[in-house]
Amino acid sequence: MKKFNGAVTIAALLGAALLMERTLKVAAAAPPAGIKSVVLVHGAFADGSGWEAVAKILEKDGHRASVAQPPETSYAEDQKYAKAAIDAMGDEGDSSASIEQALPQASKAFKPDSNGNWWIEEDHFAADFAADVPSDVSHFMAESQVPISTDSFSHKVANPTWKSKPAWYMVATADRSINPDQERMMARRAKAKTVEVNASHVAYMSHPRETAKLIEEAATSAHVNHQPIGLYGQ
Repeated sequence: MKKFNGAVTIAALLGAALLMERTLKVAAAAPPAGIKSVVLVHGAFADGSGWEAVAKILEKDGHRASVAQPPETSYAEDQKYAKAAIDAMGDEGDSSASIEQALPQASKAFKPDSNGNWWIEEDHFAADFAADVPSDVSHFMAESQVPISTDSFSHKVANPTWKSKPAWYMVATADRSINPDQERMMARRAKAKTVEVNASHVAYMSHPRETAKLIEEAATSAHVNHQPIGLYGQ
């Protein structure tokens, strides 16, 4: 993963508050003073290709985008690719699993295999994970999904950065993979600037312009010392 000083880190991790999270109008000119570099981090069962539309909008508007590819094989491995984003996902002692248990998601299609990896059953993938993208896209996403390990899902977070950094959050109100009320709770405790969209778990794919606008708002709101900030979502 490219390393940028003062980068905005965006994540969409299952079980934790990470996208996305706006009006539909995106300025074509170079962005005002603020953070110019944006690191986009995919979540569970997906890969970085889902960020393509958002990355193109950000680059068109003068930002430099980098798409991370955490492997989801273990928490330690994921940290190598997206440490800042993952540390921002929950309170000290939290894990994605503990967050999910408090307010369970609608989907019942998450299943483990014999190697300790979790998958979404293909027959339920479109309805439970990507209901508002074209069917051929959700079908291929189901076929190419990246499983998340039990370690990645259950590892307890230490020193969450949302306690000390400004935060922005997009709530996906039709999300079946994370309970939308759980998303709202995580946004509230991070004191995040919050927007809501009528979207599935992959709001960054079905609503790329809204997502890019929120990212750009976060980037241009950064302090002049370019301290990292967090943008979270489903």
